Amino acid sequence: MLTVRGLRAAYGRTEVLFGVDLDVREGEVVSMVGPNGAGKTTLARVVSGLLRPTQGSVSFSDVDLSRLSAAAIVRAGVAQVPEGAGIFRELTVRENLQLSDNSPAALDEVLAMFPALEARLDLPAGSLSGGERQMLGMARALLLRPRLLILDEPSLGLAPRIVSEVFTFLQKIRAEGRTSILLVEQNYQQSLRISDRGYILVSGQCVYEGAAGGMLHDESLTRKYLSLN
Repeated sequence: MLTVRGLRAAYGRTEVLFGVDLDVREGEVVSMVGPNGAGKTTLARVVSGLLRPTQGSVSFSDVDLSRLSAAAIVRAGVAQVPEGAGIFRELTVRENLQLSDNSPAALDEVLAMFPALEARLDLPAGSLSGGERQMLGMARALLLRPRLLILDEPSLGLAPRIVSEVFTFLQKIRAEGRTSILLVEQNYQQSLRISDRGYILVSGQCVYEGAAGGMLHDESLTRKYLSLN
């Protein structure tokens, strides 16, 4: 499905990614974890078409994404929920959802998955709590019917109880089996618990790849890399 090979990326003259390889297969949840500043968000931006790679390839179901626009990548079946959820705070919750799909059936579908949004449909999205904004961002992305959903730091800044709720929703998405997930996170414990495989990114390089369960319980791996979080 998603294949990243030898990916390098930079902001101006500052290189951030140095030859990253990554795969997300059909039906998988894959975590990309690592400390702050490792390049995780940059990787998500490149895959989503928000930043051009300087070298390497990004393909999705044999379609080369590396030179497509962000809109074309969405049409190809890839949707991202960026850090901060990427919502339009001045619009109502309903209007945010209608930007993705304005059919009544779509609204009913997404409210069945995120019932907390129903009572807030006519409120400005900016008035929502952090957890509610994250739910709205995921709801908007899912209305695009993606085959691959990229989430960038969905737990950032949220209280532990709300973090648990967000990851419960991700497990529901996984259980439906229609959408693969690339989860970009600092919270490695939560993300690896719901993942099939994981990658550790440190200083722009992938330093480890393996089964998520093994990574989660490997204390030497945690001490060497993940304790940097």
